[in-house]
Amino acid sequence: MGKYSNIVSNGISGGSALNINDEGVSIDGSVTKINFIGPGINAVENEDHEIDVTVTSDIHVHTYSTITSDMLLTDNIPAGYALTSILFEETVGNNITINIGSTNGGTEILYNETLTASSSKLFIFNRFFSSSTTQTIDINSSDWNSASLNITIKLSPVTV
Repeated sequence: MGKYSNIVSNGISGGSALNINDEGVSIDGSVTKINFIGPGINAVENEDHEIDVTVTSDIHVHTYSTITSDMLLTDNIPAGYALTSILFEETVGNNITINIGSTNGGTEILYNETLTASSSKLFIFNRFFSSSTTQTIDINSSDWNSASLNITIKLSPVTV
């Protein structure tokens, strides 16, 4: 649900007032238009002559479970998106030192970061790659030490 999750009319047909309950705003009968502003908003009149407003998110979240060896994520980051965070969760009780790069075996995004056994670690980035091509990233380690990772990657669109 969007910001205005509880909109109701007062029951009078044609030009009736609206109460936006969770915002505490009352709109009287002189209001002729409500503007929804922002990316990802789509308003459509349905078959009951009501307006359905949908707000979508452009944030991409990818989750990978039980990763026990190097993982090359081909074309994982769409053109125009930035890598904003990666959450690692070690699930079987083994330490591991992890790297992330933009090529197989690469280390330029994250280098020699130790993940403690049975713990979580969040890395925050603001790493933009390209406005025109997708980007591959590689999660790798020189010694997996029988570790098992759950990995959550968050990407956000870059707007100028």
